[in-house]
Amino acid sequence: MCSPSKIAGSTLMNILNISTEIRHGLACAASLTKRGHKVIHIQLEESGFTAKKVKVQTDTDIAEIEYIGLPTLQRYVVKNVAKLISENIINIELVDAIITMPSVSFYLAHALSSKLCIPLVLRISSLGIYDRFKEAITLFHWYRGILELAPALRRLTENLVHPSIVIAHSAYIAKFLKEKLPLRKPILIYPTYAKFVRKEQNQFGFNIEKWCLEKHHNVLGITSVGRPGLGSRHDIIILKILYIVAKCNPEINVIVLGSNDIEARKSLNLYHLPPNMKFLGFVYDDTLIERIYECSSLVIAPVFFRAVSNRILEALFYGKPVLTNSYIKEIFPELKHGISVYISDRYEEYPNVVRSILNSSNTLEELTEGAKKVWKELFSERVFGSKMETVLKNLRRSP
Repeated sequence: MCSPSKIAGSTLMNILNISTEIRHGLACAASLTKRGHKVIHIQLEESGFTAKKVKVQTDTDIAEIEYIGLPTLQRYVVKNVAKLISENIINIELVDAIITMPSVSFYLAHALSSKLCIPLVLRISSLGIYDRFKEAITLFHWYRGILELAPALRRLTENLVHPSIVIAHSAYIAKFLKEKLPLRKPILIYPTYAKFVRKEQNQFGFNIEKWCLEKHHNVLGITSVGRPGLGSRHDIIILKILYIVAKCNPEINVIVLGSNDIEARKSLNLYHLPPNMKFLGFVYDDTLIERIYECSSLVIAPVFFRAVSNRILEALFYGKPVLTNSYIKEIFPELKHGISVYISDRYEEYPNVVRSILNSSNTLEELTEGAKKVWKELFSERVFGSKMETVLKNLRRSP
């Protein structure tokens, strides 16, 4: 049986933050670090083991974080990895609480928290199969989709039983948990965003000015058509949207992040693409990503699942006008059409919509101001950090 919490009455805490998602995972660690807590961030799905200090920038400031990178873990080795971490990497007895996410990061966090009865906070940014059920049936056939539901419910329930507090990172997730699992009421906290502070790699810096600024307007889209899984089907839809926008608007540069021209031609079954489509592939340097956003007048970012969309989060972080679809209303219902984002489900009309937005300085200005305002009110580090402090106070009161 666990003894009473050792953090009761304490002010600042030692926190272990375990994540499979780099952006709002790091942002959580940075926000708590800025408030005086000592945070060690473990990032899963790295290519190998790393241990270092990293500088992370939120919208308000820069924080230095202890960063440990681990490769993706199989569930059967989680306990062994937890033992290795607690005995050789981190003095787990000095950790007051663990913050984690579902799936493999949860199993690692639970193994560590169970060792010394450390309170566990679970952040949920995606519901997996429950959000993608129709797509799973289409891709795997109906019987495979049905078969996936039972184990998925078991895993989700298992993830929800052990944490002291559950945080939902979207309105859809909060609603789902309240309806389907009413005994575990979540706290709704929208995530914030962070980026690495690194010296510029100059991976594309030598020619960004040449092709990004040579024309009046630049539109940015992010799509990874080469990746496996359900998401790739929708990335192809995004690529098709970017293609018709470029084809119908030769005066506009369409910048494509995440895919190269070879992948694009193969996905679209085309030999030639419009010359105003500019493919950068994957860009890992945040200094260059920031520069690309600075060059862009509009971000095209339709979403197809009701998980947290890092593409939307990133665009709002950089204060850019966003063209998206109505799924966003279920994720972040406070985002209003024509005010904080531009919403349209008629993808065949996107070339005209893009042209209309870019040709109206008033519309661009209003969407830019709306993006900055909604970021400040809903997603800023200040708002996120304040709500997370409330979570930590609740942990301190726990017996």
